[in-house]
Amino acid sequence: MRVKERSWLIPRLGQIMRRYTKDELAAHLEAMGLPFAPIAKPWDLLDDPHLKASGGLLDTRVRGKTIRVPALPLEFDGKRLEKRADPPQVGEHGAQLLRELGCSDAEVKRLVEQRIVAFPAAR
Repeated sequence: MRVKERSWLIPRLGQIMRRYTKDELAAHLEAMGLPFAPIAKPWDLLDDPHLKASGGLLDTRVRGKTIRVPALPLEFDGKRLEKRADPPQVGEHGAQLLRELGCSDAEVKRLVEQRIVAFPAAR
């Protein structure tokens, strides 16, 4: 329903928020117990005290490095969704995906031989 009301809601919220400095607004929101995060840039999430305190940052392996990324802001029965897996490496699971799309083993082999697809070496 908020989406339908954006034409007046966003400008009105802007008017209200402009009355306060950033610190004043944060103090009011904190006092009300309203969840918020003073995020100006995506990487600001990595230092957000609420995310850190709530376990809202997940260790994730990407290109051989461990980084912290924000979890989905969803809870079911008071529990956050757990991370199922790290993002795949480039080409990882490619042969499996081609098979699931209907390619035979021979077709996958031909695609590799013709350099149409490439997969990382098995570890």
